[in-house]
Amino acid sequence: MNISSDVGRREATSQPRPSSEVRSRGVSHVAPQGEDRCTVDVVHLQAIATARATLPDDLAVGRVVALLAMLSNSTRLKMLLALRPEDSETYPELCVCDLAVVAGASQSMTSHQLRLLRTAGLVVARRDGKVTFYRLRDAQTTALLADALRVMRWPLVAIDPSIALPAR
Repeated sequence: MNISSDVGRREATSQPRPSSEVRSRGVSHVAPQGEDRCTVDVVHLQAIATARATLPDDLAVGRVVALLAMLSNSTRLKMLLALRPEDSETYPELCVCDLAVVAGASQSMTSHQLRLLRTAGLVVARRDGKVTFYRLRDAQTTALLADALRVMRWPLVAIDPSIALPAR
């Protein structure tokens, strides 16, 4: 079938266009009663324009994706959580050997993951003789981890308020 002739045929039989606020692409199907499905494909142009206007640029989106990817690995996340400060001023420092035990990973894997975390700017290193110690970069990194834990727990807290975040 020729696509252009099909488009022309659909346009000739279509109903008048809705207002510029809402553009309908027609009925996609009729849902059986009781089925929770949208039966009309509707595009809300103003809502789309507003949503697009609030989006950061592609570079910023890419950076956030890369940051969240760093948190998506359980070994890296355990290491980051182990480096959280006890209080707001004292950042604990752990070496590769310590972090390997905490994360339950080999020293080689831990070292590799730490390199990725350093490249991402989430941890900093301090060399003391032959030993390198790692700590979280700053308070923003600490806040990011605290927020991630809060987001993970919020549905549980809504159900049972006695569930609290750990002090650290």
